[in-house]
Amino acid sequence: MSYAIFRCKGVKSLSDLSNRGKHNKREKESYKTNPDIRIEDSSKNIELIKCDKKYIEKFYEITKDYRLEFNERMKNTRSDRKKSFYQMVNDSKSVVADEILFTSDKIFFDSLSKEELMKWANTVLDFVYEDMGYKKEQIIHATLHMDEKTPHIHLVVVPLVKKFDKRVNKERYSISKKAYIKNSIHLSELQDKYCNRLNKNGFKLERGQKNTGVKNLTPKQLKQVTRIFNKDLDNAKWELNRKYRTLINKMESKTKGILNKKIVFDYNTYLELMVDWLQ
Repeated sequence: MSYAIFRCKGVKSLSDLSNRGKHNKREKESYKTNPDIRIEDSSKNIELIKCDKKYIEKFYEITKDYRLEFNERMKNTRSDRKKSFYQMVNDSKSVVADEILFTSDKIFFDSLSKEELMKWANTVLDFVYEDMGYKKEQIIHATLHMDEKTPHIHLVVVPLVKKFDKRVNKERYSISKKAYIKNSIHLSELQDKYCNRLNKNGFKLERGQKNTGVKNLTPKQLKQVTRIFNKDLDNAKWELNRKYRTLINKMESKTKGILNKKIVFDYNTYLELMVDWLQ
């Protein structure tokens, strides 16, 4: 059975965020480093939440109030400690955004109609809103890539929060991924909820094995593993078809006669064919 997969990877800087936008929006003319991408099929990609501007522009739009608050604080800061909002965000130990990848294997997607595919995508968005706690206004972009071997969703979100700061005794904005995914235990609980939500909506998927001690794969590593898995699957299908053709050829060449549209052959031939088939 196929697995329900979602992975998160923090975007560390605004320049990295800009690069993620170029990739997800297919703004490059070619992708030599990613042979999976069929740029001629990129028109089939589905924008779940559109981003009609650069990722960094959308980031500034989402963090507008945070930026105004920060700039106001800088007015009362010593000149040797002043910095721009851009510098502050990049120098922070926190991420500037989080990229979440949702996918499964090729077998799962091959079984879906277009309507079922969109139902899966909308179920993903419901999970992001209702289980992860993000609002639509925090999402920079969400796109369903159909121009690669295995469909998948890239969702880029700004984990913006406003919380009480004891140092100044009032609420302040900050970007904190931990406000939405506290730790590895919480992430595991979210993966449970994601799988359960999919199954309740009619998608028969399994939850991956828990507590394996294996570090989660990055989206890039996950795509590499998925590519290897799909290649092995194609090879297995090819081998199965080869054995089937071999069986048919042997049956045609070794038959003693045909009676009432049934192929008749001796017992020794039958045993030989079965041994070949099982090998």
